[in-house]
This record gives sequence, structure tokens and C-alpha cells, in this order.
Amino acid sequence: MRRRRAEDGSAVVDFVITLPLLVLAAVLGVQVFLFFAAVTAAEHAALEGARAHSEGRNGRRVAYEAVMPLLREGTRVSDGCDSVTVRIAVPVVATGRTSERWVADATAAIPPRTPSGLLSGLVGCF
Repeated sequence: MRRRRAEDGSAVVDFVITLPLLVLAAVLGVQVFLFFAAVTAAEHAALEGARAHSEGRNGRRVAYEAVMPLLREGTRVSDGCDSVTVRIAVPVVATGRTSERWVADATAAIPPRTPSGLLSGLVGCF
């Protein structure tokens, strides 16, 4: 007959306790990654949109297309006479939807078209 020790089954209990903690840590890690990816994407998209606008192209469309497809659902782009702003709502891993609480914003100034044409580029804004 086999003798049972007081420690039998303790490995299962340890596993049951640590597994949810490991899953939570993984989900939080992915969430932090998504937030910083959204911040980086917003900065890049704003710069690309401002550059395109200064070249006479559609800055809004270029900025929107510069955002990675995973983050486009919650992306809003606005442009004015002097800047392009990109706002990305970060997806929440637990729900799979975007949240207005977690937002990455970036604004980039639109450079003048030519050094001597600074005012000519702004005529349409007044």
C-alpha cells in the first residue's frame, strides 16, 4: 500500500493559484504594449500628415493610412491651417473594443511649403 504524504496535490494547488496571475500579467503586458504602440503610431501619423499637407496632398488621408490597421478603428484625424492632429483610442485587450479613456494624441506642425511662401500657404486659412 502506498503512503500519502501531506504534500500530495500541492503542485495542483500551486498551479491553480499561479495560472490566473500569469494570465493577468500577460494581458497587462499586451495592454501596455498596445498603449505605447498607439502613442508611437499617433506621433508618426501626425508627422506624415503634416508633411503630406505641406506638399499639397490630402494630409488627413495620409495620416489615417499611416496608422497601423489594428489601431484604425478608434482613429480620428483633424487638420487645420498650421497643424495635423491624430487621436487614437487604444483597444482594450479584455473587451476587444476601443476605449475613450485610453487615448493617444499627437499634433504636428505643418511646415511652410517654401521659405518665401509662408504666407501664400496660409491664405486659404483666413
